[in-house]
Amino acid sequence: MKIISYFFIICIFFPYTKIGFAAPSDIQPYALIIGFLITVIYMFDSMIKGGVIEKELLTLLLLFVFSVITLFLFSDLNLNLVRGVGAYASFTFVITGALVAFKYINSNFFFRVVLISFALWLLVAIFQASFDKEFLTFLVNRSVITEDRGVISLSSEPSYYALISCFFSLFFYLEGSKKFTFISLLPIVFLAKSSVILMFLLASFCIALFLFGGAIIRAVLLVLVLISRCY
Repeated sequence: MKIISYFFIICIFFPYTKIGFAAPSDIQPYALIIGFLITVIYMFDSMIKGGVIEKELLTLLLLFVFSVITLFLFSDLNLNLVRGVGAYASFTFVITGALVAFKYINSNFFFRVVLISFALWLLVAIFQASFDKEFLTFLVNRSVITEDRGVISLSSEPSYYALISCFFSLFFYLEGSKKFTFISLLPIVFLAKSSVILMFLLASFCIALFLFGGAIIRAVLLVLVLISRCY
């Protein structure tokens, strides 16, 4: 189970990368499949040994079953229904798989895996920006590359790479690493060049200032909003 858990974690950090067979979508289902297997094996093992299955796992699985039943009741049998079930399944089994995998993975090892994964994303992006934008694009199903946009690294679009960088930044922030939090934000500006993610980060920063800042900061933000409405 430990080896499967390690492979599962790696698949989470490289969701667009093809390994052998590939699904006809940007995000590959490896983490979903392995997360499902880990969850099922863990639950059967717990039942056989007479253990107790965690409430978090049962709650997520019950929500998944309820969501799927609701989709079948109120949706037509078509491709959108399949995509909906897949989206709910990914959300459920990636989380349940992670809850189980963390029982077998050392926290220090996990941090190193995250750090190495971030370094690989960054190095590929730097090489693409410096030499060849199509470097390693054969590893993804679809690659959106244009002259006026940023690089995609190991994803399908610059915005996706920026989103992955946001995820790394959030992780490093929660781990208390200010240095890596700042470094992981730089690719959004200088490599991915994603205006959508930049606007999202700016909006999140302004909301955080408004909620947790002082009265003067709130007043300044309100004035700026009012001024922007005049144009």
